Amino acid sequence: MSAPPSSTPEAVHPQLDGLRAVAVFLVLCTHLLPSQPWVRRVGPGGLGVVLFFVLSGFLITGILLRVRDAVADGRLTSGRALSRFYIRRALRIAPLYYAVLGVAALADIPPVRATWPWHAFYASNLYFARRGSWNGVVTPLWSLGVEEQFYLLWPLVVLWTPRRALPLVLPALVALGPLSRAGYLLAGVDPFAIGLLPFGCVDTLLLGALLALCWHEPARLDGVRRGVRTFGVAVALPAVALYLALGPVPVGSPCFVVAAMLELALKGAAFFALIDAAARGFGGPIGRLLSSRPMRFIGQISYGIYLLHTFVQGAARGLGEPFRALYRNELAWFPIACATVVLVATATYVLFEKPINGLKRRFPYEG
Repeated sequence: MSAPPSSTPEAVHPQLDGLRAVAVFLVLCTHLLPSQPWVRRVGPGGLGVVLFFVLSGFLITGILLRVRDAVADGRLTSGRALSRFYIRRALRIAPLYYAVLGVAALADIPPVRATWPWHAFYASNLYFARRGSWNGVVTPLWSLGVEEQFYLLWPLVVLWTPRRALPLVLPALVALGPLSRAGYLLAGVDPFAIGLLPFGCVDTLLLGALLALCWHEPARLDGVRRGVRTFGVAVALPAVALYLALGPVPVGSPCFVVAAMLELALKGAAFFALIDAAARGFGGPIGRLLSSRPMRFIGQISYGIYLLHTFVQGAARGLGEPFRALYRNELAWFPIACATVVLVATATYVLFEKPINGLKRRFPYEG
């Protein structure tokens, strides 16, 4: 692999887009092949979401750290920095999100009309925690709720924590994830809900943030980066592989609390190592695959794919018996559904997302 580059995290290496493609493919497998034995055992969608979380924490914290430097240098006020961050974040996430919810409500795709207030306020994770189960086409929205709740507060932490204190504060905040999950379980919370409630999976986002901080201050923190990366490869990855091979720990067993505490943290540490390596650039076949134009393009439209795939599937089921019969044959339906979702996401990206994202030029951090 190449030496650590000096460029900024969000533009570090095209292979990061390839990782987005991998993450969204894992999610598609879970929702389009739900009865396949390997899908039931591995839960690839959960892996995909954790990869998205760690990658998101890495990229967005990298932006916030550079904004913090501009504030410290007097080139930017903290008020302008926060307002620009929230505006730019809204332009990236909200338009397609609300458009999809609106179209689904007008088309009466259940359960959108019955549950829309939860999703409109990015509280889908709390809705599912309260319900105790998933609910059709709106299921993927839980992770968007988690992210938007996190990014409502995280910029304040990055901008207002003293520079020398942040490397100490971040690891303590990472520990909130495992401790919160243990606390929820000991308080009698439904195990289904523990990763959906506040702080229930915050460690995955914060491990990405820690990686961004290590990249931003390599002179001080490169040893931390190498230490976490070594742990991710030597300990977390084998532990996650063993967990997936053996299957979930039964609820109520003596090891369940420990497993619930550590599972997401170990997955996050493994993906910390993966993202760090991809940001520097894998060589060989893996590098060529992640850097390939199709993978990079799928990564660029992965938000649309993630947001749209269950709604497209729900709409297809409403087209009549031929489609429902095809849908019941998962292996036949999977490539058709993937191709359809990619086409729809491409159209929304070109015609809707990209023009709106272009408005970010009107809201620069500096200038």
